[in-house]
Amino acid sequence: TSLPELIETGFPVVFIGEIAHPDAYQMHQKPLMEASVQRLIDLGHKRIAHITYAPIAFQGALDRLNVYRQTMADAGLAINESLVVQGDYSAASGYKAMQTLLANNTKPSFTALLAGNDTVALGALAALQQAGLRVPEDIAVIGYDDIPVAAYAAPPLTTVRTNPKEQGRRA
Repeated sequence: TSLPELIETGFPVVFIGEIAHPDAYQMHQKPLMEASVQRLIDLGHKRIAHITYAPIAFQGALDRLNVYRQTMADAGLAINESLVVQGDYSAASGYKAMQTLLANNTKPSFTALLAGNDTVALGALAALQQAGLRVPEDIAVIGYDDIPVAAYAAPPLTTVRTNPKEQGRRA
């Protein structure tokens, strides 16, 4: 039984995250994602890469990707789909995704990265440093979730605080 099928039965379900179902109560984080993209735009970045935190088969990752695309479009900025790479929750996937982004360009054609979560961002930071690129001087990086280890990255990761305790309380 899938989660949407379980919801259809009327069985009470508490789900932290996002799922494509009209009867699901969700705590949308659209404003946080919009603010992250807008912050990079306000800093002068026009070519912003995005590594999703999960495959886009997962609704939450797809939703964040769509907010990224819409915010870029609303600012009149072109969306280059070659600057979008899917992650899979892990730092290793962020590392590999950044290597893919860098391999597609002799000189990075992007000046900023919005990572779908901090774990992915930490892997991307490692790949950037290995490539001899400096953060934030060469590539600005923003993570998402404000996990405790983000403050100990070198340099400390700029990240979006999502307040998981409040999400749990509300759920």
